[in-house]
Amino acid sequence: MLQNFSLMDGGFINGLPYRVPPGFGEQYINPSSASLFEAGIDGFSISPSGDAIIFTSSLVGVVAYKWSTALGFGSLIGSIGDIPQFSSSRARFSPTGNAVAVVYGNPGILAAYPWSLQTGFGSRFAGPSVMPTSAVRDLVFSPTGDSVIVFLSQSPYIAVYSWSSLSGFGSVYPNPPDANFSDSSGACFSPSGDAIVIGSQVTSRVQAYSWSAASGFGSRYPDPSPAPISRSESVAFSPSGNAIVLGTRLGSTTLTLDAYKWSSQSGFGAKYAQPPGSIAIATTLFTVDFHPLGTSVAVGHGGAPGISVFPFSLSEGFGSRFNTPVQTGGLIPMAGFSPQGDALIRTGTFSGTGQLHAFRWNP
Repeated sequence: MLQNFSLMDGGFINGLPYRVPPGFGEQYINPSSASLFEAGIDGFSISPSGDAIIFTSSLVGVVAYKWSTALGFGSLIGSIGDIPQFSSSRARFSPTGNAVAVVYGNPGILAAYPWSLQTGFGSRFAGPSVMPTSAVRDLVFSPTGDSVIVFLSQSPYIAVYSWSSLSGFGSVYPNPPDANFSDSSGACFSPSGDAIVIGSQVTSRVQAYSWSAASGFGSRYPDPSPAPISRSESVAFSPSGNAIVLGTRLGSTTLTLDAYKWSSQSGFGAKYAQPPGSIAIATTLFTVDFHPLGTSVAVGHGGAPGISVFPFSLSEGFGSRFNTPVQTGGLIPMAGFSPQGDALIRTGTFSGTGQLHAFRWNP
């Protein structure tokens, strides 16, 4: 439920129309399960229909709760019993919403389960024939749900698997022969599914390829010019596919956002001006996420305030950062909007304790 009540969607005051300005709204009350917070929260995923949310935790593994914008966190739906404690990493709903993929462990394990709101997690699918040989950090689905990118801590750093919501992970696609991937948790498919962009620590800072589920990696797009100012560690496309944002590191304590126009025909276009101010990281990981309407970009980062959101438009680029109602920080930060765009969630770990901040978002 919400902590406070207000005219969240606008209305009339003294007969005059009123509209809540864009930005953070009320904060939701966290679920009561104390064990979720005892050893940190590694990440979260909201179902495409917006009625459930799953968390990964190094203590309790993978747990699922009901979710609604009106009430926030609901009752506990269930958990995955065969994920070892102290090893879970990230879990994601498939784009169709009827399966959940989980990556964890070192060397990495890829697991997948059927899902329904009524019964929760089903029996584990058979695993792929080829498992990672190093630790896994995260995964990202293609918009069509037939492929999934897995992030690895060691070479080849990126592995793309075929996917089915009826059977889970399939075979591994060959990486392109000119691939020069590096340690990164930043990669994503374009909204149309015809390109993959991968953040990198090498000279080009980012690498982009055409993609199809039938044949895998295609030709490489020209590198952006000017190049990102530093290593790109998180990547997000605008919902329209006409812009791409890279989270780039500025030394050991701050990051910024490099954004480019994009087309599937030619790849990177003109570069947008960076947002005003720097963003404190205080950790090796951070995430970026576009609002479903393409009007804002959220960053989950380790230094205070822990979550930063900037207005964004295809014509103007970034605006000034929205005021953040909380000050947080810590390790394994992750921030993202709900699929419907009416909520914003940030998770992380601080001094061994899980952090969860969920807000209503006013587009």
